[in-house]
Order: sequence, then structure tokens, then C-alpha cells
Amino acid sequence: RITGRENALQRFDSAVEKITKLNDRVVAQITKLQTKGIDVTSAQSFEATVELKLTDAKTKIASANTLLSTSINELTKDNKTALKTLAQDIQTSLNDAHSALNSAIKSLKDAMKIKMEDEINSKTDTSATKENN
Repeated sequence: RITGRENALQRFDSAVEKITKLNDRVVAQITKLQTKGIDVTSAQSFEATVELKLTDAKTKIASANTLLSTSINELTKDNKTALKTLAQDIQTSLNDAHSALNSAIKSLKDAMKIKMEDEINSKTDTSATKENN
């Protein structure tokens, strides 16, 4: 049983690592696009949500580790319930973080499309003005 619980916590840790790595890439992309003058405010808000959810998940993983380390031989009924609740909360936080990360990426894509359309429209307007003169 202990091995199974530890494996579950390791899976949570690896999920946090993966989401953190993806989040770092999104932050780098946000910075890159922001220097190009693209509006990234919505992506930044989603990224802040990702950070909040990851911090929450890390805190709950630490709580679960503490709970498991204090009850190595056998978990009481209350501890089992607490561990189950923590595991569900961790899973929810990770799912929310992943969803917010996807929303941030979609927001960046939409911002890029808007910027490209604006550039195309301004080039079209400029060429139409030259033809009329």
C-alpha cells in the first residue's frame, strides 16, 4: 500500500514538473510576443492562474507527503479520508492549471492572428492609397 501511495505522489510530482516546463515555455513566448507589440494581457492572466494552481498543487502534495510519513505503518480512517481528499484536490488543481495553460496558448495564437490581420489590412490600405494617387 505504501508503495502505491508513493507512486501516486510521484505521478503528481511528475505532472507538476511537466506543467511547469510548459508554463516556462509559454512565459518565454509571452515575453517574446510582448516585445513585438502584441497584446498578451489575457495570456498573462491565464499564466497567473497556472502559477496559482501549481503552487496550490505543490502545497497539497507536500501535505500528502507529510500525512504519509507520519503514518508509515497504517493509515487511520481519518487519514485515509484526508489523503483521498488531498489527492482529489491535487488532481483538480493540476487539471485547472493544464486548462489555464491551454487557454493561455489559445490566447497567444488569437493575438498573433489579430496582429497579422492588422498588418495585412494596413498593407492593403497603403497599396490602395498609392493606386488612387
